[in-house]
Amino acid sequence: MSGWGKTPEFSATDVTLSAFWPVLNLGEFQSEYNLPAGLADIAIESQLKLAAIKAIKKLEEKKQEWIAEGITALADVSLGYELDESVAVIYFKRAVYCYAKAKLFAFFASSLNKAAAADAAKEWDGNENYWLRESITALNELTGATTVSCELL
Repeated sequence: MSGWGKTPEFSATDVTLSAFWPVLNLGEFQSEYNLPAGLADIAIESQLKLAAIKAIKKLEEKKQEWIAEGITALADVSLGYELDESVAVIYFKRAVYCYAKAKLFAFFASSLNKAAAADAAKEWDGNENYWLRESITALNELTGATTVSCELL
């Protein structure tokens, strides 16, 4: 078992999308986004896949523009600044991982006993909304859209 409660097999599991999109890794998601060890492996994998589908759907129009420019993989998209890893891939993974984490809060809360679930529910809404906003922000960075947010008082 790794330090955060998942097997090496889980950590090595990749979620492969079409050739245009980067490969996602369950271990990377688990460790970088500090998911609770009590979450079922299948729940993590299925929510990650659903989040990837959502991001791909949101980026479909932009993908067609990139392809028209001769770009065949997200890793080749230039956002005007580069790091050792493709910035576009970093934002895509951020969008997918944040959305999946937001949706996994419900799975985690339902796996707790009643008292612990009540405590988790107090923080769940704010946490879920935070991770959803982070996902939207990452998608907007990829498309060049502006992120506007407001808070009702």
